[in-house]
Amino acid sequence: MNNELEIRDDRQRAILALLRRRPVHRQEELVAKLAERGFEVTQSSVSRDLRQLGVAKVGGRYVAPAAAQGAPDPLADAAHLLRRAGRPGRT
Repeated sequence: MNNELEIRDDRQRAILALLRRRPVHRQEELVAKLAERGFEVTQSSVSRDLRQLGVAKVGGRYVAPAAAQGAPDPLADAAHLLRRAGRPGRT
C-alpha cells in the first residue's frame, strides 16, 4: 500500500502530465481529471499541489514550470521540486 508521500508524488506527476497534455483553466477540471485516474482529491489539495509544483496561471490557464519556460523538461521539474524542498519554511 502506498504511503501519503508516494500518493502525493503520484498525484503531482499526474497533474503535471495533465497540464502538459491540454489546457486546464480551473482547479475543478483537475479534480475531475484526477478522479478519472483514481485519485481521491479535493480542490484544496489540488491548490496546495499547484503551489508546491510552482505551477503558474498564465493567460487564464495553468502552466507547468518547464512549459512556462519553453520546453517540457522532467529533470527540470525534479530539480525545481528539490530546490523548493530544501528551502527553510517551505512545505
